[in-house]
Amino acid sequence: MELVTNLELRTSWNKEVDKFEYVKNRVNRQGMKHICVIGSRKISFETVTNDFGNHKIIYGEKTNQFPLVKNFTTYFIFEKAGNDQTKLNIELHMTPHPIIGWMLIPLFKKKMKVEIEKMLRAIKSVCENKAYSLAK
Repeated sequence: MELVTNLELRTSWNKEVDKFEYVKNRVNRQGMKHICVIGSRKISFETVTNDFGNHKIIYGEKTNQFPLVKNFTTYFIFEKAGNDQTKLNIELHMTPHPIIGWMLIPLFKKKMKVEIEKMLRAIKSVCENKAYSLAK
């Protein structure tokens, strides 16, 4: 979970992002804002949460800066999966913009599915890397 919620560690698995801008030395909690820098583009996010049922820990990030959708929220859903194991699901929630958003949403979802699969593989790879330490 630390790999997802600690913005200092995010670039270890989120290779699309050049850097994260946020208030250093502050715990990332609900309502905290940060900026994701991808090339020359800056996307503002707010940390959110939601209820996905018992025994699940939810970390979410919401933005309104995507062109085809509004209220775009990525939820990282952590659930105990056995001794020393955690199951991670990633869900996207969004509202398409009227007219053009509804028509292009299938393409957007397809692209995001590929991105989520890349994210999950990258997180798993970093977690399995024996040389990796949260103390970096």
